[in-house]
Amino acid sequence: MATGVCLGLGLRVSCKPRPFPLPRKPRGVANTLLAGVVILAATAVMWVGSTRLERGSRHIGDLHGLPPVVQGGILIAIGSSFPELATTVLAATVHDAFELGLGIVVGSAVMNVLVIPAVSVLGTRTMPTGRHLVFKEGLFYLAAVLALTLTLALSVVYYPATGTARGLFTRELALLPLGLFALYLLLQWFDTNDHDPEPNTTMDPWKAWGGFIMGLVLVLIASEGLVRSVLVLGNAWGVSPFAWGVIVIAIVTSLPDAFASYSAARRGRSVASLANVLGSNVFDVLVILPIGVLIVGHAVVDFSAIAPLLLFLVLATFLLVTLMRSGFQLTKPEGTLLLAAYALFLVMVLLLERHHLLT
Repeated sequence: MATGVCLGLGLRVSCKPRPFPLPRKPRGVANTLLAGVVILAATAVMWVGSTRLERGSRHIGDLHGLPPVVQGGILIAIGSSFPELATTVLAATVHDAFELGLGIVVGSAVMNVLVIPAVSVLGTRTMPTGRHLVFKEGLFYLAAVLALTLTLALSVVYYPATGTARGLFTRELALLPLGLFALYLLLQWFDTNDHDPEPNTTMDPWKAWGGFIMGLVLVLIASEGLVRSVLVLGNAWGVSPFAWGVIVIAIVTSLPDAFASYSAARRGRSVASLANVLGSNVFDVLVILPIGVLIVGHAVVDFSAIAPLLLFLVLATFLLVTLMRSGFQLTKPEGTLLLAAYALFLVMVLLLERHHLLT
């Protein structure tokens, strides 16, 4: 649609069609500083909202007497993953920046696998893992990453778009990862049935659900501010939205996972801590992107840009699962190794962006 722009004094001399005005590109230092302030404020709001969200999720689990692995892998994981869900859906629907959402999911997944277990174990002496966590949660998450990689590759093969190694991520393809997540929920339901529930009858349901809903509202507000500010900075500095999502927003939206996992580890609940990390990542890679695609209809994916990062995510997952299996515990030296791997990931992202391979 277009509007007429007419010139003349009371007479229709000329009229040139012009599209509806788009958001102005940032000019000057003022817009950059304003965007930076908004990011800091949104980060603070995100922290408060995510804390309420995580606490509400945990209280709801205690209220119904769910087993620790289900609390960490489903309730707390989904609650702490809501920032990634909100920012990705807003980026894809409101701002037409699906690549930003893709960067958020991949960057957050890498940080969850490498940084959060490292910080948690460095705050304690050791973190016991156990066979159930390694062979069920760990291996299922590895399968989830491979399923997302396959889905994106299929978009290039069956729905090619203009350009090299580009394809359309369609609603039909989105059903593949969503179906795998349904299987994950089924496995968690079996664990719940095998568990003898011990509900907390002293817990106030209104307080638990009220805190959960308040957290959702705060996270939504913070997510919109983050997405808008990052797009402004990306235009000002010439950095691709994908790179901003992989580094900046991924770190901010992973704060809830870090807080939830660290708190659980400090309380001696290492299983719930690591289950939150793995369950949150399962939700990120199998649900968040498909939901965005189901809403917008389809999205263009540049597989050549995302493939190196997905490969790194697979290797990072292998590393974490291997360390979890070694002695069925995580130690401080292994936590240091995980942090070093994340530093390598940041260097790789910066090099790819510098050579315009993420654009």
